[in-house]
Amino acid sequence: MSEPVATEITEAEIRQRIESGLINPNPRRSKYNTHWFKDVQTGQCNIQQLALLCYGGKELLFGGRPGGGKSAGLVMWACQYLDVPGSATLLLRRTWPQLSKAGGLIDIARSWLAPWKDCWNEQKRLFTMPGGGTLQFGHCEHEGDKYNYQGDEYQRIGFDELTQFTDTIYDYILTRLRRREGLDVPLQVRSASNPGNLGHQWVKERFILSGNPQCAFIPSSLADNPFIDRTSYQVQLEAIRDPVLRKQMLEGDWDAEGSGGWFEKDWFEKVVLLPKTEFQVRSWDIGGGIKRADGRDSDPSVGTLWTRSKEGIFYVKDQIYFRATPGETENRIERAMITDEAEMRTLTIEEKPPGEAGIAREETRHKRFAGHWYRLQGSQKSKEERALAMSSSAQVGQIKFWAKRGQTWIDPCLQEIVLFGTHGVPDNRVDSMSLGYNALAFHRGTVIVRSGQLDPREIEKSLLNNRMSTDALGRRRR
Repeated sequence: MSEPVATEITEAEIRQRIESGLINPNPRRSKYNTHWFKDVQTGQCNIQQLALLCYGGKELLFGGRPGGGKSAGLVMWACQYLDVPGSATLLLRRTWPQLSKAGGLIDIARSWLAPWKDCWNEQKRLFTMPGGGTLQFGHCEHEGDKYNYQGDEYQRIGFDELTQFTDTIYDYILTRLRRREGLDVPLQVRSASNPGNLGHQWVKERFILSGNPQCAFIPSSLADNPFIDRTSYQVQLEAIRDPVLRKQMLEGDWDAEGSGGWFEKDWFEKVVLLPKTEFQVRSWDIGGGIKRADGRDSDPSVGTLWTRSKEGIFYVKDQIYFRATPGETENRIERAMITDEAEMRTLTIEEKPPGEAGIAREETRHKRFAGHWYRLQGSQKSKEERALAMSSSAQVGQIKFWAKRGQTWIDPCLQEIVLFGTHGVPDNRVDSMSLGYNALAFHRGTVIVRSGQLDPREIEKSLLNNRMSTDALGRRRR
């Protein structure tokens, strides 16, 4: 099999195509393109932004390094056909705070389209231009959020920081790319991104290595952008301590790949058949509601279902991921209990918060879940210490994922696991998994506790006896 060829359009190639007439240095511009790739006062040109506006293929990735004018380029591109009646453009970020922050897509667009401020609908995050088209802003934080766009129709779709999205979200959103007969607007998808994040590998494979002429890559760097203070930003990037992150940000190096150092993707096998087991554990890492006080999304709640075979292989059967109010969170935990317990004996375990919050939760949970197999467990260990045994077990192939038909949570879960320990990457899935793994690895015999029926000292004694008879991977000592 031949090596994949990079589908990269370099600056030299762009200039060559301009000179040969293959790229028009004056691309289509609507009256809403109040800002352009060329500085009117200095005459300086961002050649990569020009190529972004001129490229005629279906899919294009723009970027590589910070400071190349990626977000501004996307907004320029989004305004190109905004004067065409019936046209519809969608610009996406992964989360709402990213979309609405200062300097973000909405901030840029509202600044540039200030003469048409009355066309902006804050509630819908939508520009509807008089006699023209629409520019919609959206986000897709959770895997299921992609279905919010079901039935929509867009001719132009843009993703900012594409590596923050999963490939399944990207593929689904592309099904919304269509037009009615006679609408003279090209069907295009444009993305901007730096290397890194959870989607690094699939983005690299699709745009950098595929060789598909309809999925091109235009690298953009700090040096390409005449509208930014390059010197101060260069100093800032050079100060990044993580060598992989520094190489990704400073050089736009897609070959600079790293993990958090705790897990590798190829340690986990996906299986379609499960052995017969008699006991399982659903472990919960509880989030903080829906929104923080500053408007950002709270940490999600994650519930992971584990079981273990007689041969000592651990199977991840299911994972529930959501944000909800405390009351609705309790409801979802109980619904999962009922479903899990109908299948086999199930211990539901939840991490106990420190201090007064833990005492209050213990009181309310044991009343609410009386009659279910449930335990609220505290820990003085760090997240990394709690994940150590699970990491060791995964490395020797003792953890597998049950990939039954219809499972959509496995790939997002693996992406987060591999990046565990990386700054800025969520760790809620790993917290949930390590809690359940440790409970299952160190458990022997019948279920330890039925809510409200056993004294906590008996539980601790049972756990201690179990730990003394097993090693760090949950294997029985000889």
